[in-house]
Amino acid sequence: MTEVNPPFFADKTVIVHGGTRGLGRELALRLVAAGARVVITGRTRHQGEATLAELRALDAGDARYVAMDATRESEIVALHEEISDAWGGFDLAVNNLGVEDTPPGPLEGSTEAVFDHCVATKAKSAFLGMKQQILHFKATGKPGAIVNVASMIGLGGHAFVPAYTAANGAVQALTRSVAMEVARDGIRVNCVCPGAIDGSPMLFRFTGGSDGSGSADDAAVAGEHYEDYRRQAAATYPMGRLPTTAEVADAVLFLLSPAAGGITGHNLPVDGGFVVNLSR
Repeated sequence: MTEVNPPFFADKTVIVHGGTRGLGRELALRLVAAGARVVITGRTRHQGEATLAELRALDAGDARYVAMDATRESEIVALHEEISDAWGGFDLAVNNLGVEDTPPGPLEGSTEAVFDHCVATKAKSAFLGMKQQILHFKATGKPGAIVNVASMIGLGGHAFVPAYTAANGAVQALTRSVAMEVARDGIRVNCVCPGAIDGSPMLFRFTGGSDGSGSADDAAVAGEHYEDYRRQAAATYPMGRLPTTAEVADAVLFLLSPAAGGITGHNLPVDGGFVVNLSR
């Protein structure tokens, strides 16, 4: 396991919204291994409780899972109050919610409901999350660092996922805007922009499988188009493969850490070179 400045994370309290599965789960595990106190949130209770058990197995007895909706400001405020009562606040935050157009298709066949769902889940959660996180950092006098997660798709364009593209582009624009607002307060705001992540529950779902969120008996399973997607990636990604969950989590850890102390307002692709490849 790669560690970025692990002594920095010791005794730090970190919120990971969307921390119950996939990238959020991997990030929480790595933060706990580096000595952080981690609070994961998400709406899928059985996955949250399973991830919490994994965190506590790493001797993280004070890790917490809070079942909540991070698109509701009142629930974010309640979370911050709970953490402040328990530990005097938090030091770092990750906003990692997201959902894609379901089913994928052209704009003329999409719906208002699909757009609202994608934008609320991804962009609204980041907007409200950053607002309350910054208010907390300013009230407590902490410098703070925030990392949003948004697909590389928002940096370019991808057919047949218009709402997902818009939602991710909004998070990337918000990241730049908010970073400029709070730079003089010592608060850094960045965004990690992965491509499709190999082996991730979201890619399983996108390719026709399951992300495991349906019930406690519902395992994350690759879809029928998953291997075709991976073969296509091998041909079109400059590195010849999709990024892994571990690689994306390490990028988040980097941006949270003092190793990235001079970086703010940056949208960092972790996509095997896909976005910048002009030769495909």
